[in-house]
Amino acid sequence: MTGSQKKSPQRKGKKAPRQKSQSSALVSDLVTFIRRYVVMTDQQLLVVALWVIHTHCVREFEQTPYLSVNSPEKQCGKSRLLEVLELLVNEPWSAIGPSEAVMFRNIHLKMPTLLLDEVDTLFNPKTADRYEGHRAILNAGHRKGSRVPRCVGPSQDIQEFRVFSPKVLAGIGSLPETVADRSIPIRLKRRRPTEAVEKFKRRDAKPEAEKLKERIIGWVESHVDSLGEVRPEMPDDLSDRAQEGCECLISVADTLGVGKDARSALVELLTDERLDDRESMRLRLLKDLKTVFEEKDAEKGRRVNGIATADLLIKLRAMDESPWASYYGREFDARDLATLLAHYNIGPTTLRFKGGKSRKGYKRDHLHEAWDRYLS
Repeated sequence: MTGSQKKSPQRKGKKAPRQKSQSSALVSDLVTFIRRYVVMTDQQLLVVALWVIHTHCVREFEQTPYLSVNSPEKQCGKSRLLEVLELLVNEPWSAIGPSEAVMFRNIHLKMPTLLLDEVDTLFNPKTADRYEGHRAILNAGHRKGSRVPRCVGPSQDIQEFRVFSPKVLAGIGSLPETVADRSIPIRLKRRRPTEAVEKFKRRDAKPEAEKLKERIIGWVESHVDSLGEVRPEMPDDLSDRAQEGCECLISVADTLGVGKDARSALVELLTDERLDDRESMRLRLLKDLKTVFEEKDAEKGRRVNGIATADLLIKLRAMDESPWASYYGREFDARDLATLLAHYNIGPTTLRFKGGKSRKGYKRDHLHEAWDRYLS
């Protein structure tokens, strides 16, 4: 408070304005620090700042939402954001491709904030069998008290390992549906030449980050007794699962005096169809296939009965803001298309074109029932 500012009288039962100002300044300063190195939207910055604070008091809550930091292509700032977060979060653990045993043992012993980069390699369909254990840890690790049983030692005694901890999952493309459903999507884009950021040098950024971290710890120590007891009002626009998962962030936000903005930001990130992380990949595919057929109708000037698989893939990959150009770090292919549509009992068939040429593809009539049932 400067000398030109006057103190407002305190009222019984209410916090002093100065205390509220200091709390709001903590969020503002965190946002400013992160914005210095990574291009993000205002909503993303606020949610990430609140998430950083919650890592220092996560033991007080029943759940923690993961941050899903992804992008359609490389060089969009994912790794840089992880480097910035490493300086701010509680007990940071940066990891690329840790073994299942290393992951669950370290979480059990230290309850770190896991900063997991290149997760697209863990969930690539071609190597999915190798990472079922990792997926199990991530599926359960958002909820307090969750454990995974494992056999240990020469006698193979069964031991249960705690897997609850804050986690950031960064990679290209989208996460598996079960993991995305526990996450807040932070979808980054490659910055424009006009969007300037400072060069990140850890030794230069660390002193300021340490001061911010000290302020976070001090704030948590002052409020830790009440944070876990708060039952905040959650936005109706969020699903039940999202409300439950994000309750900790709203509790922190309300205590900091930024609850209204936090609710608006979470609704924006978790319901925006363009981000698509919480939307079923199968439903997204149905929507995009319907769009492809409608565009083909307009192009031909008539109702198209079928489109060849190769042509569908070209159209899907070219769609703006779609996950198909980089599906788990690679191009979406015919096998992926068939796998997702098989859920609706839809498969490729032989199409006949002019001149007697035959190609594998998908018929409109086979897709119509799924469109009618799931997109209406």
